[in-house]
Amino acid sequence: MPGSSAEPARSLALLFVSRNIAFGIALLVLVVRRINTPLAWVLIVDVALQVYDAAYAHDSTAIVPVIIGVLEALAARQLLKR
Repeated sequence: MPGSSAEPARSLALLFVSRNIAFGIALLVLVVRRINTPLAWVLIVDVALQVYDAAYAHDSTAIVPVIIGVLEALAARQLLKR
């Protein structure tokens, strides 16, 4: 059904799932190989995407990406210290 109201929701879901799969694979490879500096930068990029997600959430769920972003930023900071 082109132009239906389900199309934007499906596109958004595909974007969300593909982003999570890409970051999941990147994180897994970097953790398994113990490559700390690139892992920290992948986390920093995801912090930026979490801020973007929080900016477009217009309800109480906006706090979830902020919490995830803060935790990722702290983890990236620890990785870059080493």
